[in-house]
Amino acid sequence: MLLTPPQLSQRWQVKISKIYGWINSGELVAANMSSGDSRPRWRITEADAVDFMRKRMTAARTEATRRKRIEKPVKEYV
Repeated sequence: MLLTPPQLSQRWQVKISKIYGWINSGELVAANMSSGDSRPRWRITEADAVDFMRKRMTAARTEATRRKRIEKPVKEYV
């Protein structure tokens, strides 16, 4: 199934400009279905949309992946 950017923006509840930004940056794979003499008519496959979401999902941070606070010496002024 092919999705248009407006359909995808509605599904993901983001602004359509975000979808176009991801397409233009190459993060979201989309095919231009226009004949080349008119404005782009982007189509995104379900598989490409799922791949994009998988790449953007963040795993929950575990204790081991958290950065440790660096103890800095306290400067004393007399």
